[in-house]
Amino acid sequence: QYPLAALELLKQRCPIPHLICDIGCGTGKLTRQLGALFPNTKILGFDINAAMVSAAKNAGSAGICYAVCPAEDLPLAEQSADIITVAQAVHWFDRPAFFREALRALSPSGMLFLIENNRSWKRSAFLAGYEDLLERLSPNYSRHYRGFDSAGEAKEAGFSQVSIERYPWVRKISSKSFEQMAQSSTRYQAALNANPEATEAALNALLSASGDADGQITVEYETKIIAAAL
Repeated sequence: QYPLAALELLKQRCPIPHLICDIGCGTGKLTRQLGALFPNTKILGFDINAAMVSAAKNAGSAGICYAVCPAEDLPLAEQSADIITVAQAVHWFDRPAFFREALRALSPSGMLFLIENNRSWKRSAFLAGYEDLLERLSPNYSRHYRGFDSAGEAKEAGFSQVSIERYPWVRKISSKSFEQMAQSSTRYQAALNANPEATEAALNALLSASGDADGQITVEYETKIIAAAL
């Protein structure tokens, strides 16, 4: 999940939103956290993938409405949303078109939040090894796939106030849990499809070499939030 200390930024910037839209919501991981953070706010989750939206609905979404639609053509009235969030998804969008649509849909005091949980591979030998594995075995993968300048693109699109906040945090999980987390990743699945035996062997070797005395893996993250106001 996304650390609450990072999500508190949304409450600081928009304390009483009437409508929140989570774009590219996937299975609703962030959407449900937003529902807990803003229990009296109408929350909509949109994703282009019908299977993801179905999974979000089945995950227990009391008070949240989900729908299938593209990020670049939202079923929202002009100036109707107080908060628009995108978590782990903006790299899939036609970003110039999405930024134009967000500008259309946001209220005059509304804000766009682009949220990323990034593995801190520069500070962790284990995570650097995992990125090496993916770059070697997952076709066309690069650890720099989110290396574009979202903040600069938002400014260029017409957002006048753009800031970047960073929140480092650490998660300790078992080797089995990391393996399960990897298997939920499209990048790791691509590696499995292309090189199943080599991928499984490489991950098992990396996990065996990286666990502590209790078999726990330390996974370092940095949550990055780009906050953009009109």
